[in-house]
Amino acid sequence: MEIQVKNLKPNPYRDMERYVIRDEKVLRLKQSMEQTGFWDNILARPKPGHTEWIEPYEEEGGGYFGTVNEDVTDPIFEIAYGHHRLEALKQVYKPNDLIDIPVKELDDAIMVKIMANENREEWNMSTIILNETVRAARDFLDGELKKYETWDSTNKFISSLGIDNQASLGAAKKGVGQFTILKFLGGEPLWRQGQIQEALVNLGEEDITRTASEVFEKRSDSRNFRRGVKSINKQKEEKGEETISKEKTDEIAHNIKQRIEKSRGVPKISETKTTMETMIQQEIEDINPNDEYQAKINDFNIELKQILEQIDRITSKISTFNGKLDKEKIETLKGIQSIFGANSLIDLFKTINRFSQYLGLTFNGLNNIKEENNE
Repeated sequence: MEIQVKNLKPNPYRDMERYVIRDEKVLRLKQSMEQTGFWDNILARPKPGHTEWIEPYEEEGGGYFGTVNEDVTDPIFEIAYGHHRLEALKQVYKPNDLIDIPVKELDDAIMVKIMANENREEWNMSTIILNETVRAARDFLDGELKKYETWDSTNKFISSLGIDNQASLGAAKKGVGQFTILKFLGGEPLWRQGQIQEALVNLGEEDITRTASEVFEKRSDSRNFRRGVKSINKQKEEKGEETISKEKTDEIAHNIKQRIEKSRGVPKISETKTTMETMIQQEIEDINPNDEYQAKINDFNIELKQILEQIDRITSKISTFNGKLDKEKIETLKGIQSIFGANSLIDLFKTINRFSQYLGLTFNGLNNIKEENNE
């Protein structure tokens, strides 16, 4: 169907302020349109309550018409997907230009599901997109459930969500949970329960703002930031100290994101909750980020935490292995692998001996180990 570009609008369930249009993708689409023309990779519906189909009558032609206060206006069509393509269209074509796209009568549930699937395929489920997708699904379902007082009055759509009696309807009307949202979006493996649960936690988090959780591109960073703030607040509550205010978390999150981006060359800088908690602690202690020396000390402290965590893991593995050897009553390991193992241990001891001096410690057993190995 031919539609004027100016009459195409975004999916009403997609928050365009949070879903930032990527300029590089729009540029590629523009170049493609300029070379080969527009292909109908957009699906739209007539806007409910505004645009409807009117059959031809006598000499008057039919078609889609819009109405506002009973006055006839231009029809409006809401696209289900293809928002980058729509932006490219607006930049390549004039507002009154006609383009040919498929138009179908799509209900709100389908519009939400199509948007969710577009997000899953195109955006790789960053924190902000996951939160917004789940929010849109949750709010839509909450709105639908408010329409029904009794289970007998519900329709097949409500039953398809696993709501099959008055008790389950009453529980769902208090706020849909992860299982209902997961079922609505299509279930696993398209969507995982953990994703839905994570987003609901972010949307209802008491310790940090939603904006703070969405500062980080990596969901692991967002998750560790949330856990770090909660851990620090719990410690402060136990000590009777003032906790980190929810409003303050926005500023802290942005500052930490900048530090992470500057330090991506450092292995695993944001991989653990402990590391994130250290950075949060440094931020609330008002350490001056412009102090170059202090900034280096901060980075050293973060790396030290990572090293100590790795040492703990290695110590645990060696202890477990020792236990297995003791159980089998093996006193000595022989062979080429054991020789290389001995050399590796000597190198490790040398490194630890040097490193320990910075911690004010001294180990004296290295020479004896070398002598025994050389015999």
